Amino acid sequence: MRLAGGPNRDADRRREFVIRANGEVVSRDMSNGPWGNEFSGLRIYSGDTIVVPEKTFKPSALYGVMNWSQVFSQLALGAASLSIVAP
Repeated sequence: MRLAGGPNRDADRRREFVIRANGEVVSRDMSNGPWGNEFSGLRIYSGDTIVVPEKTFKPSALYGVMNWSQVFSQLALGAASLSIVAP
């Protein structure tokens, strides 16, 4: 991977895996050896595919509250406008 430029800053290095040409999948978790993680020293053969997924960002609780408060305020504004239009 170093020769290809390496992963970018949004890469989730803890969830990377290799798909071998024969269909076998080797993940970082499967490569744990008695002396640490040996995934970085894994031999790559022609036809293998290295997959490094993008990090997923979990929204905070405050973000969820903010979204729901926006929904309720829009509903309240819609109800208020309907009460003004239809006497």
